[in-house]
Amino acid sequence: MLGIMVPTNLNQKIVLAQTDIFDPLATPQEDPLLPPLNVDRELTELEKRRIKNAIAEIDKEASNQLAQRNLEPAFQLWFRELRLQRALGRNEEITDLGRIGAIAWQENRSEELRTIARRLSVIEQEIAKDKEQDLELLNNLATAYQQVRYLDRAVNIYEQILSAVRQQDNPASAEKILVILGELYLAKFDYPQAGTVYEELLASTPQDTQHIIPDKPDQQENYLLKLIDIYNSSTQPEKAIIVKKQLVQKYSDQERLEQIASLKISLAKDYLATNQLELAQQSYQEAFVLARNLQQIALANEALEKLAILHQTNNQLTLATQTYLQLFEIQEQANNAYAMLELCDRLGALYLLQDDYDNALDFYSRGLEIAQLLNYRRDYFQNQINQVNQQQKNLSL
Repeated sequence: MLGIMVPTNLNQKIVLAQTDIFDPLATPQEDPLLPPLNVDRELTELEKRRIKNAIAEIDKEASNQLAQRNLEPAFQLWFRELRLQRALGRNEEITDLGRIGAIAWQENRSEELRTIARRLSVIEQEIAKDKEQDLELLNNLATAYQQVRYLDRAVNIYEQILSAVRQQDNPASAEKILVILGELYLAKFDYPQAGTVYEELLASTPQDTQHIIPDKPDQQENYLLKLIDIYNSSTQPEKAIIVKKQLVQKYSDQERLEQIASLKISLAKDYLATNQLELAQQSYQEAFVLARNLQQIALANEALEKLAILHQTNNQLTLATQTYLQLFEIQEQANNAYAMLELCDRLGALYLLQDDYDNALDFYSRGLEIAQLLNYRRDYFQNQINQVNQQQKNLSL
């Protein structure tokens, strides 16, 4: 068997080709603006000024290339910019890595994005060896990870920052970091962790629900709404009930009644999920009354219809009939012919279930009149009338 001898230097070139050549931020490269690679010294102020001026020109040219959709040369220029930024300091480099990484993400440049993320990872490892934590540096690193959509790493950095500011007894900074963490957990669909974060934020928020400061966000309301979204998305109706009731009380205290009906409808759904039938019915009824009084027609109809369906599902036929009659009256006043047609069908069927053939025939007949006006479902209602008449005839024999 013949063997092929490969020169040692060629072996080295092959290894280099398989590794570093694909990572322009890891491969050492000479640059006329930087000292030679074999020289380790601090930059002079003049050199720093030249580099900063050059970075501005490089970035401008890269942006022009991007605008012309010349992506390869644009990122080649930006990678040179990043190597120059490294000479100026970590904060400058991290900030630029995040900014250019965001462009790579927007342009769907996966290779460039991975290159930038690898460089951020190297910096993270270097920072971990520092004797003292630089919170500004960590915050910039976490922001950069967010920009390149490496959310797990961003979370890890923000957790470190949170631990540090808590040790410093800095509640304001802790709240800011918790808000960021909450958004990151939601972006990762990590509802348990997001819930824990927003529960902590809510617990630390002043409980004065009666006053709203103009032009200032109501953080308590914001956290309650976030928790509602979390509990709805993660199917936790027991927790959702607690938070929704808090928000109902808050809106009531602030006399923001127009916000309550939709919450009551949502609450009813949670009561049903936890087998609290009477509370669900009560919540739908309260939502209907409030929405009707505030002329929130769509919400009033929704609450009443869901209440009627709930009664019917639980074989409360008399209550279901009464509720549908109430809804029919509302739709009649609104002259909503299609809604009336649907309700005629439902009421006719309900009366049949109660062996009330006269009322069943009455509503199917009304339905036929509307169907003829709309030129829609005429045969269906005529057939229903025929069936009811036949049933009555059979009973009389």
